[in-house]
Amino acid sequence: MGNHTRFSTKDRDNDNHQDSNCAKNYTGGWWFNACGDTNLNGRYMWLRSKGRSMRRKGIHWKALGISYSLKTTKISIRHA
Repeated sequence: MGNHTRFSTKDRDNDNHQDSNCAKNYTGGWWFNACGDTNLNGRYMWLRSKGRSMRRKGIHWKALGISYSLKTTKISIRHA
């Protein structure tokens, strides 16, 4: 997520990837740049998925890598 990155959903493609809709392809809305390495609104992948595109459909955070699918996430927003 970067400053001024717009939220994308399957019906509102606001990512910077011109050839696809990241939210539609990776099963959840997010502040995608170019389908990125982070998606907290994907699916929980209880088995290790084969193939990069399948792993990206899971809930993952860049620092942990796309091979690790989180069970749950919580996003907290506060005033700056």
